[in-house]
Order: sequence, then C-alpha cells, then structure tokens
Amino acid sequence: MVSTISFIVRFICSFASVCVVKGGFLDQKVSAWSELNASLGCGDFHAVDLKAVGEILIPMWVTMPMNAQGQVEIRTLRYLAQRYFSHTSSLRLRGFGPSDMVTGSSWDVEELSRRVPDFGTSGFNINKFTLEEAVVYVAALQQVMFDAGGAVLDRVLLEQREAIDQSLEKRDLLKVLDKYVLHWMGGDAFDGECFHPPGEQRNVCFEVPLKHELEGLVRAQVKALEFTRHYDLVTSGRSMMEQRFSPNDAHVIAGHITKNFAWFYESDCAHMKESLVALDEGRTGRIPLSIFYGASDYFGESEGYLDAQGVLDYSTQEAQVIIPNYLQAASNCIVATSQYQICCLNSCERVLEDIELEVRKPQATVEELLFIVGNMTDPSSLEEDEVVVGDELTQRLREVSVAHGGNVKLHSRLFAQWLHFVFPRECPFPHKSGSVSTASAMEYDGVVEIHRDDKIGIVAAANSSESLDQSATAFDFRSQWDGEEEFLAEYSANGSNVKRDVMLFVGGLLLLLVGGIGFHRQKGVGGIFATTGTRSHWV
Repeated sequence: MVSTISFIVRFICSFASVCVVKGGFLDQKVSAWSELNASLGCGDFHAVDLKAVGEILIPMWVTMPMNAQGQVEIRTLRYLAQRYFSHTSSLRLRGFGPSDMVTGSSWDVEELSRRVPDFGTSGFNINKFTLEEAVVYVAALQQVMFDAGGAVLDRVLLEQREAIDQSLEKRDLLKVLDKYVLHWMGGDAFDGECFHPPGEQRNVCFEVPLKHELEGLVRAQVKALEFTRHYDLVTSGRSMMEQRFSPNDAHVIAGHITKNFAWFYESDCAHMKESLVALDEGRTGRIPLSIFYGASDYFGESEGYLDAQGVLDYSTQEAQVIIPNYLQAASNCIVATSQYQICCLNSCERVLEDIELEVRKPQATVEELLFIVGNMTDPSSLEEDEVVVGDELTQRLREVSVAHGGNVKLHSRLFAQWLHFVFPRECPFPHKSGSVSTASAMEYDGVVEIHRDDKIGIVAAANSSESLDQSATAFDFRSQWDGEEEFLAEYSANGSNVKRDVMLFVGGLLLLLVGGIGFHRQKGVGGIFATTGTRSHWV
C-alpha cells in the first residue's frame, strides 16, 4: 500500500505535465494550471498535502455530474471546494454556498490571478476541470486563505511596534498573537477592546467571546511549536532557556490556528445544539420563538436578524426557530473574513457523505435512496434506531424523481429539502439562492441583538396564552415544502448521464487510496459574541 500511495502522490503532483495534456487541453490552459501547481511547491511537503486533499475529495468527486471526459464545470468545482472546507475545518467560503450560487467571477479568480497572472482567463476559460485540477485548486485556495491571515498578522506586528523581520521574546509573541486572533476574527469591527457592528447598534460594545479560551488556544499553539523545536535546539547547542521567536514562527502558529480553529469552537456549538434539541419535543427540528428566547441569555438575536438568515419558519401559528438553520446561521460563525467564515459543524454533511459513499454517482433512484437512508441510524435517537422515512416523504421523493426523469439529483435543492424533513435536527432547510443573509453579527446593518424588554415581553405573552400544541407543530411542519428546484452542482445535458466506466476512469487508481487506508472524517465546530460577560455568543 505504501508504494501505491507514493505512486498516487506522484500522479497528482505531475498532473500538469502529463494528465492535462492527455486530456487534450489547450496549451494556454495547460500552462496556467502548471504554473498554479508549481506555486504550491510540488515537493515533499506539498505532495503530502495534495494527497490528503485528494483523499477527501475523491468520494465527493465520483458523485459529481461531469462530461464524458470526466470533467466538471466551474459551479461544480466551487461546490466541491465548499464541501471540502466544510468537511475539514467547518469553514464556509464566501460566495460559494447555495445562498450565493456563484457561476461567474469570484474572489478565487482574483486571488489565483495574483499567483498566476490572468489565471481567470487562462485557467478558467474552457470551464472544464479534471480531478487533478480540483485537487490543486483546493490546495491553492487553502494557501490563499493562510496568506490572508498572514497579512493580518503583519499589520498587528506593526501596530504593536514589532518589526516584521526581527525576533520576539515569548511574552511579546503572545501579546501579538492574542491581538492577531481578535483582528482575524472580527476584522474592522474590532477596535482593540471590543466589537462594533456597522448597523443600528454600532454604539454597542460586544465583548470578546471566549476570551480566556482564546488566550489558552494561543498559548497551547506556542507550546506545541516549542515542543517541535526541542530537538533542533539541543542539536544546535542553543540553550533551552532561549525564548525568542522569529516572525516566521508567528506565521506558522497563525496558520495552525486557522486550520484548527473549528476544533477549538466545537464544544461551544455542541453545547448549543444539545440545549436546542432538548426543547424540541415534537422532534421536528423546530422550537417556538418564545421558548427559544426563554431558554437562555445565550439566544438573543433579534427576530429580524433571525428571519434575514432564514432561521424562522412562519408556517405555524407562532414563528419557529429551525434548529439546523440556526446552528448554521452566520450569527454563529465565530470568524468572518472577506473570504470565509468559520461556523458550527454542519451535521448534514456527514449524512450526505454516507449517502455518497454508497451511491457513487451524481443521481440515484428512489429505491436506492430509500434503502440507503432506511439503513442509516437516526442521529437524534438515543437508542440508535434506524431512520423511518414514512409514506409522505416517500411520495415526496418520488415526485422529485419524476421531475428529473426517474432519478433524484444528489446535489440539488429538492434532495437537500427532502433530507431536511428526514433529518430535521441535522439538515438545514435549503432556502432559495439569494434569499437569506450571510452577514455575520459584526457585518449586519440591522438590529443584531433583541432588546431585553422585547425579549421578556415575547416570553411573557407566550406564557400567558394557551400553551402551544407540540403535536400540531409536528403535524404541520412539513407544510414548508416547496417544489422549486435549484442545482448546487452543474447538471448539464452531458454531465447528468455519465456512464459507469467514465466514473471509474476519473477516479482511477486514486480511489484505491480511499479504500486502502480509509476515509477519515474531521469534525468541525461552531458558537459566539456578547454584551455581557456571561455568554460566549455574539449576542
């Protein structure tokens, strides 16, 4: 298996000079992707990184709609990138999600063109991309995002009057990194002491969330770097008491923080989900707004902000908070940069991954999906019961398949909607593209936090009225279903009917990597900012 993996790694790294030419691409595109590949430094270090990227992408790739040559279009390429970063880091790319449905230019074009001049024209001009190009594309985006964090760090170094080319004592390094994390998290909203949203509550000072935990994270990362340097210090004859660090050390730590921040945030999100699920007596993935507000000071977003983010369901008598939509809402993204947000773990990603591993194609029959889902364990069941789909949702799935000639498109809004009703606590309700806000709490122009008196009034009014019938809510919650379809990946006429042998070809020997060493999932995280010291939430 070691020799197989080594071959696969060399195969990925050498795609620009071999694989792309075999695919019959124009010389201009070959050159552009060769240069982008070279910008990664395709040697020992980056070869391992590319192998890891490919290991995660392959199970997703074989389910993507593609043409007869095993190539995908730009929308699918960006959708793959979004899925990859959601899987590895709970990181959501700006402009790549279902709410954005990007098909034209985006920040990736601009940033990759900084590495390879005019890459937007030379690299994206044909709008057909291979698996190997997808691997390099994702790896390049990852480096771009790390580089952006490095620019923030350099600004903090200058603000702290530390030269970016001189070594730092440990106490100065910690001071710089503590400030860096806050500027990285909140951008221009952070004034050095607290956070200010740009809208109607711009004069409100939102305190630093998880302040002590953030400081602990920084110190743990510094300690980890010290540990890795231990043997180098000994062999060089330098004293272990030397506590000086280079600016490059600071950049290495900043990169590790970016990559692993979701793990740090995971416990906060898990606690939040546990609290909300405990209130969902009807097992609908929904709780009345008044109960949401009354549950904890932690839950304090204004109704307007919740609605703008697509969190509320108004199909029942009282507005309902949709639990997975709330967990995935931008208000629960602890980091918001111009390129990405770090949010709560998307539990539905795990559900879709399990389905993809069984289907291994871009569409499936109703019978296939019912068999796969029916043999899955209900994530919300304490007894690990199997999922029960029921007659109503079975009929819904048949209606979806009829609309697409007898098959269900895996990467579509209607299938995502079906998954929401089957797994209402894990899968968000998929709103139509462009209909919800992805502005974080520190970017939203309206009222972010509900006024305390308004919150008390909503809870009191609900308590004084007739108690809400949870069974009625459970009966009615599927009335939110609508039949408007949208594709998350590009299902073109050629791409939706790829033969099985083509699917095996595009996976090639790379698929052996997944089967041979296993597909390891990495969990992400979520939670945030407050105007009091008692909460770790944004609001």
